[in-house]
Amino acid sequence: GLPLVLPPLFNYNVKKASIEKGVQSQIILKKNVENYVNHMDDTAKGDFLWNFAFGIFSKLGGTPWKLDGILQGVSGFIALNTVSTSSDDGTIERKGIVALEVANSWGEPIGRFFSDNTNRFVERGTIYVDIKSVDVLVKKALDQIQRELTEPTQSKEQEYVIVHVKDRYANEVYDKIASAIASKGFKKFKIIHIQEQGALRACSQDGYKKIWPQEGSYWYLQPGNIAYLYTIGRWQYSLDLAKEPYIIGAHDVSPLQINFVKGNETSKLDDTDLKHIYYLTRLHYYSADLPRIKMPFTIRLGERGAQLAASGLATLDFPISFLY
Repeated sequence: GLPLVLPPLFNYNVKKASIEKGVQSQIILKKNVENYVNHMDDTAKGDFLWNFAFGIFSKLGGTPWKLDGILQGVSGFIALNTVSTSSDDGTIERKGIVALEVANSWGEPIGRFFSDNTNRFVERGTIYVDIKSVDVLVKKALDQIQRELTEPTQSKEQEYVIVHVKDRYANEVYDKIASAIASKGFKKFKIIHIQEQGALRACSQDGYKKIWPQEGSYWYLQPGNIAYLYTIGRWQYSLDLAKEPYIIGAHDVSPLQINFVKGNETSKLDDTDLKHIYYLTRLHYYSADLPRIKMPFTIRLGERGAQLAASGLATLDFPISFLY
């Protein structure tokens, strides 16, 4: 078994090696096995085995679910992720990885693009990265999106390119994304910041019991600019279908804060954007039984890809199943 405390980036180093050798891996922590044997009740054991089996299923190329229709009004999605690299002594350098995860209007992953050894630093909570790298990667992502379009001319005139970011970047980064989109002939775009921990919560009180909103609930703090979205809420999975859905503990139920950052002149944050974020979250293969899956799969898996690149991954051409 593995030790209780893993070395830094242990998981990513294991994944890096497995990708380079073309072998899928599944890590099981010793503490989880001991907890399963000594402490879990039957329900918890069922959850543990479900998650373990589901991980293997997805890594073998299984697709448990997909959307039943296209996400209207969108040519594609781009998720921007950046991470810093560490030196041999563990100190953070002013270098990093820029990574883009790309999905089509069916919410299907269609590519990922990396730029390593890129200037990256954080100043007062704002991330600065080499805008030349951003420009090159965004254009590559847009070329991939265009290859997926059945009517490119019409789509580039009428549909949006949606860019999701989870961190706050310098305005020059957003400006470069906008100019790259325009240079490829796409007329409409939105850059949307998805903040994992929203500052506000909403619930009703039944005695001492808090009743959290249903998944997919949302409201606007500032119409067109700021909204709150519950991608987790009343958990829909239950071992006994005759019972009410399980309610996640209070410490876990917080909405995403969705902020409109930049777009073409007529763009604003709307209901469609929030619904698409929810759908992209539920498309994550672990979203059915892991309430911690709050973010769209493009951001979550893109961040994993960036961490793998920062770990020294030699090849970037690998199936998305390695990211689970």
